[in-house]
Amino acid sequence: MLDISMVVVNYHTYPMIDRFLSSYDQYRPTASSEVVVIDNESTDQVHSLSLPDSVTVLPVKANLGYAKACNLGASLTESRYIGLFNSDTYFVNDACIDRCISFMDSNPDVGVVGPLQYSRAKAPRKFTAAGIIGTHAKPKHRGWSKTDRGEYRDVLEVVMVIGSAMIIRREAWNAIMNDPVFRKHWPNAKGAMPEHFLYYEDTAVCYAMPKFGYKVFHVGDQGAEMVHEWHRTIGQTGHNHLKLSRLLFRELMDDWGIEHD
Repeated sequence: MLDISMVVVNYHTYPMIDRFLSSYDQYRPTASSEVVVIDNESTDQVHSLSLPDSVTVLPVKANLGYAKACNLGASLTESRYIGLFNSDTYFVNDACIDRCISFMDSNPDVGVVGPLQYSRAKAPRKFTAAGIIGTHAKPKHRGWSKTDRGEYRDVLEVVMVIGSAMIIRREAWNAIMNDPVFRKHWPNAKGAMPEHFLYYEDTAVCYAMPKFGYKVFHVGDQGAEMVHEWHRTIGQTGHNHLKLSRLLFRELMDDWGIEHD
């Protein structure tokens, strides 16, 4: 069994997904790994991608949205861990995945981790993810949009990590996916993400972890970091989905008895 399957969702961002794949090939982890690319609303440009070994691309005619594509990709794999990544992320070293897996291997009660993320789109580089702290009712981004001066290369239990780069324990993923309350809301889901078209799917997975006996951690030490060019993949119409996704998220949380904002 592989250590990790990395699922990357692409939607008309072929230069970005090509960059992600190139960075994976350059900075392969020691852990056994594969990459599955779900190419939403695929075009002929998919054939221009340079595919390293252990990379599979699944062209999909429709635009499934982020969560449904992640669920599909995860359902095609059987690894110990599932990595979910936006196409506007990429690796900058060969330590990131190994460090996250090592931490989770040493802490079996941890269900989700997220590495430190920052943007290089403009100088100086700024943080885009260092964990979300506070409470489920009052979450707060830690370090978002702050200039990188060396902070947040730490390990901290958090409320959630963002879905642009998150690694999930397979057992925790399956516990959510097979839960009767989850199935009531999302009977056809192939994975543990509520299939909102955009937004709140990563929040739901992280908020559910304590209910199933797991913790969520930001892991940013020992090279667990990568680039994420914030919201480069959403486009102008993405925000139209926010209101409905928030409603569906709150309905599921209420049914689970989980506090939320």
